[in-house]
Amino acid sequence: MLRVGIVGLNRGKSYYDVFSHYSETKVVAVCDKDERLIKEFLGKDEIEKVYIDFKEFLSHHFDIAVIATPLPFYVDHSVAALESGKHVLCEVPLGMSIEECKRSLIAVKGARNLKYMMAANANYFYFVRQWHKRMFRDQSGR
Repeated sequence: MLRVGIVGLNRGKSYYDVFSHYSETKVVAVCDKDERLIKEFLGKDEIEKVYIDFKEFLSHHFDIAVIATPLPFYVDHSVAALESGKHVLCEVPLGMSIEECKRSLIAVKGARNLKYMMAANANYFYFVRQWHKRMFRDQSGR
């Protein structure tokens, strides 16, 4: 079973819902500076620990760090998670500048046995899939 930690609970709530539906994953730690959001997770049995401090959060034992914090934190949080030995699933974009993107990619390259994935889920939206089907159907002449 893959153990998941989620930082940024405003957007991260949706990831909690997704990971909670699969027997292969278990959300064991969450982190946010907003105590109102933290309180929503205090009663959930599978959550081993809730954190306000991101560095403490990374010291928890889990396999995948979901980075759902506000955009200005994506790079720092993703790099720190990779450096702590966690796989990373991060909201998009990769960074806010070319320099930030380079920094992220250098960290990913240095984390040889870890995976980094951008959570660009728009391509799974129903209307996008329908456009895709139509575009390829029209090109094939069917």
